[in-house]
Amino acid sequence: MRNHYIPRFIIKGFGERTNVFDIDKGVVMTDKRPKRIFYGKDVYTDELERISANDVDSPFCHLLEDKLESSNNITLSRKDLSLIKRYMAFSSVRIGGEERFFEMFRSYDNKIKRL
Repeated sequence: MRNHYIPRFIIKGFGERTNVFDIDKGVVMTDKRPKRIFYGKDVYTDELERISANDVDSPFCHLLEDKLESSNNITLSRKDLSLIKRYMAFSSVRIGGEERFFEMFRSYDNKIKRL
């Protein structure tokens, strides 16, 4: 199963097809569909994937579309704020946790400096 470490609803915000720079190969991959980028295979269990999709990503996507993108004046309930916190917490560990995030960041930073 494909487990996206960047949710597809975020990727789709850039369009139905997009270009992606592969930092490891130093090339631009063009015309990629959201389901084909920013994922790992079998990173999560099916249960965790369902929880992520149903309890975190989907509700946050609706909140983003309904409130955060549709108005200049935003009023959030405690439930909305709790959902945002849950989404942010899950996102921070989605790619392997804080240590993995900083390891990837340092690795990419070093690769960019060499390009």
